[in-house]
Amino acid sequence: MMKNDEQQGGCMCGSIRYAVSGKTVWSAGCCCRDCAKATGTPYVVWVGFPPERVRYLSGAPRVYTSSEGVLRGFCETCGTSLTYGRDPAFEAVEPTLYIAAATLDDPAAYPPTEVVWYGQRPGWYDLSTDIPLHETISVENAARSLNHVLKNK
Repeated sequence: MMKNDEQQGGCMCGSIRYAVSGKTVWSAGCCCRDCAKATGTPYVVWVGFPPERVRYLSGAPRVYTSSEGVLRGFCETCGTSLTYGRDPAFEAVEPTLYIAAATLDDPAAYPPTEVVWYGQRPGWYDLSTDIPLHETISVENAARSLNHVLKNK
């Protein structure tokens, strides 16, 4: 995305505050079952940054391994889902830490460019949007993964 200035956000109770800066690696909505279960919603928008561009101003998320190689961060006090990341041993793309866009002080700062895993959404949930809705992973994200793998061979 285009933002270059610093944005801040945090959990609902205020125990954890963070700052992100620069352009996002990828900003997308996700309807997969794992994200739905982790957030309690049918749709979550993740905004990805290189880990060095995410810093904690106060507190830090507790990290939970939700499935092999998947690390989810949340506030131990209020339960806010804050981050999604991959264990570097399982990462197919450049290291990226995804922040839940709704936890930003300005959630509109990084709008999603697409929605992935739309085919896993509940039958009662439909999005009306002008951005692409992908039944599974998007071509953009698959290409980003492939380019990273090829670059590191």
